Amino acid sequence: KFININSKKSKLMWTDKEGKLQSLQTRRYENAKTYLNDLIKNHIGESGIPKGLRNDFKKGFKITSGKDKQSKSVKKSISKLITTNDTAFSTN
Repeated sequence: KFININSKKSKLMWTDKEGKLQSLQTRRYENAKTYLNDLIKNHIGESGIPKGLRNDFKKGFKITSGKDKQSKSVKKSISKLITTNDTAFSTN
């Protein structure tokens, strides 16, 4: 069943040391910004974004990378977000 499902998508298929089949496949997204953009625009219900915030995201959002210039207040907020054990969004 695994071979039938994955044979067309696989670039390489092999068995590992435990005898399990492994498959090397091309990812649909190779860029995190592209993935997040599609996730939020087309699959927001599966994104983990709380229901109360979804309408705000539907009105508009901007995904920035670390290369983009940011104001001090934005940098401070990002720093707090990524250096905490709390999560902004949940997949549960």
